Amino acid sequence: MATQVKVKKIKSVKRKKRHTCPHCEYNTLLCCNMKQHIRIHTGVKPYKCRQCEYAAITSSALKKHTIAKHTNIRPYRCQHCDFTSAWPGALKRHVLAKHRGERPYRCDQCDFATAWKYPLQRHVEAKHTDKRPYRCQECDFASSRMVSLKELLDQQKLYYKDLLDRQEQNFRSFVQIITDSTNQRMDNLVREMQDLKSSLQFSQDELKDLKADKDSNLKKIKQLEQDIASRNDDVSTGLTEKLDYIENQSRRNNLIFDGIKEEKGETWEQAEMKVKDVIKKKLHINPVHIEIERAHRNGKPGERPRPIVAKFLRYKDKQTILGKAKMLKGTSIYVNEDFSDRVRRKRKELQPALRAARERGQLAYIRFDKLVISDRTRESAGI
Repeated sequence: MATQVKVKKIKSVKRKKRHTCPHCEYNTLLCCNMKQHIRIHTGVKPYKCRQCEYAAITSSALKKHTIAKHTNIRPYRCQHCDFTSAWPGALKRHVLAKHRGERPYRCDQCDFATAWKYPLQRHVEAKHTDKRPYRCQECDFASSRMVSLKELLDQQKLYYKDLLDRQEQNFRSFVQIITDSTNQRMDNLVREMQDLKSSLQFSQDELKDLKADKDSNLKKIKQLEQDIASRNDDVSTGLTEKLDYIENQSRRNNLIFDGIKEEKGETWEQAEMKVKDVIKKKLHINPVHIEIERAHRNGKPGERPRPIVAKFLRYKDKQTILGKAKMLKGTSIYVNEDFSDRVRRKRKELQPALRAARERGQLAYIRFDKLVISDRTRESAGI
């Protein structure tokens, strides 16, 4: 009797297709990972914080932001200093950099070393690759450093200002041409009327018709002058608003530190060190991660210390410091945002209405140049 042999079918395993990013060399097996990565290039941030303007690409990043910025949960404490963190990785990097002096992340192509992974990636991209993550939204310009992108934006600011000046000049020339043409027509009309009166060749009816034409032309001229005046006002208002917007954009990364002691003959470097000292000792922020592009005293020297205007390289650094400014309560130091003169006057005008709303128990605050009054009360908001 023949032995029956059972043959087991082996199912063929299909090799999963890797998804490749069309913008860079990133690839992955998971479609969901690719969708999250694409948001880095498109700038889409669907996960928004309910307590501030922060937005994130992934829900996990939003969760980390909420715990770090809007809660007092800091379970991980440094054994060597007062540093606390909501995440173990941040504590580990702190100990390596501040207390052990270790820099495990080293460049394969030069002697550069750091305690954090991100500075190493930034170094490699800037020095040893052709990657240019900072791209202009209006043209094809790309750079590995944000400073270069800001320089381009400053050039565009000057270009658009010059363009607006030239447009204003062209409009004034156009108005002048219309005015000269109208004056010339009026002069010709007056000369014709004088010739008609002197020659007595036309009848009284014809003279009345000419008078009617004159009145009609005068009305048209008056209307034209009103239209020209209205257009001038519109152009002037539009230019003022655009210049004010550009000025506020240039001050976007600025903070004003008031109440810091001033020394005679103080340099910009000394002013910057004083700002970093306040950030470190008063706000408990590591100044190594904060890059200040420029810091200087504002105004003429007097009896009281002049405020220091500090321009930060990154907008996120400015927002981090501003978010912790409440820690300065009870001290003589104040931190405020830097606005244009128009916005400062508007905010000053809104102060009485702000105080009145808060006295009624309403949750009220000033955002840029607008007064926001919420239906929530200060007690329900926990203030």
